[in-house]
Amino acid sequence: MVAKANIQTIFNIPLSWDASQRDYAAQLIIEKIQANTTKGLDKNGDSFSKYSNEYKHSVDFHNADKSNRVNLQLTGDMLNSIEVIQSLPGKLIIGYPTGSKMAGQVEGNQIGSYGHKPNEAHARPFLGLPKEQLDLIIAKVNSLSVEQKTTNDFMNNILNSLLGRVNSGN
Repeated sequence: MVAKANIQTIFNIPLSWDASQRDYAAQLIIEKIQANTTKGLDKNGDSFSKYSNEYKHSVDFHNADKSNRVNLQLTGDMLNSIEVIQSLPGKLIIGYPTGSKMAGQVEGNQIGSYGHKPNEAHARPFLGLPKEQLDLIIAKVNSLSVEQKTTNDFMNNILNSLLGRVNSGN
């Protein structure tokens, strides 16, 4: 049985964010996880462990036309299947639903099990972001929220001004 902790990650976000801010942040987080993984970087920003020599000389490796760069993209299905599991005030849960057809593959990469006992030396934990990257996403969502609020306030002031003129007969 696949452990939920191995296929989902919790991201702590500002408690004050509304649903649209959480949705936007989730989109940015998923895109960043995909970009990092494609570059061969794990959730901490470190390079993934290399393929074993045994695997590099295997029929599977050659049939899949793999390179020596580890980026977890045999077909792209696993990375393209990352989704928002739950969006709540103060947190986003991102990853794969329990029972997902990708669950075993994801867990194998996360803990290095690949159908065997977990092996930290072979683990490629990709679900997550370095703190600095999450902080940048939070700052971006916050800045857009302030910008949007400023625009809304500006438009409301103009509308109120125009309505005031109409009501006063000017």
